[in-house]
Amino acid sequence: MRDFITSVSCFVLLFLTAVSAQPQSTAISKGNSMEITSGYIDVPDGKLFYEEAGQGPAIVLVHDGILHRETWDDQFADFSRDHRVVRYDRRGYGRSPRAEKKYSNIEDLKALFDQLKIDSAVVMGGSAGGGLTIDFTLKYP
Repeated sequence: MRDFITSVSCFVLLFLTAVSAQPQSTAISKGNSMEITSGYIDVPDGKLFYEEAGQGPAIVLVHDGILHRETWDDQFADFSRDHRVVRYDRRGYGRSPRAEKKYSNIEDLKALFDQLKIDSAVVMGGSAGGGLTIDFTLKYP
């Protein structure tokens, strides 16, 4: 199992490196038209801010342990051309308030899937977000 997780982690890291090395659209920062829906979902003892754009197969973007959802600006804009793309702020990041009690990032991500009615998706994360995506996928394949 450890070899599998290491392989998946390496794949995620290589994929993100390749994606970030390509020229990226700056639709969000340059104000090009892209319809973004945003709001909050309820989680036990809190709420999470999310944004979504596009239509098609779902992609959920999970940020790392330093930055918030906007770390995905370029990918969010590019992927939303052909996909439904969702990104969110984990508790204590961006527009999501800090937790007052114990919580689970895995269960928060599950709540995002449930409340936004996402049946299946490519779940992509970087660094700590990559670890969360692996743990989430193992618990909720």
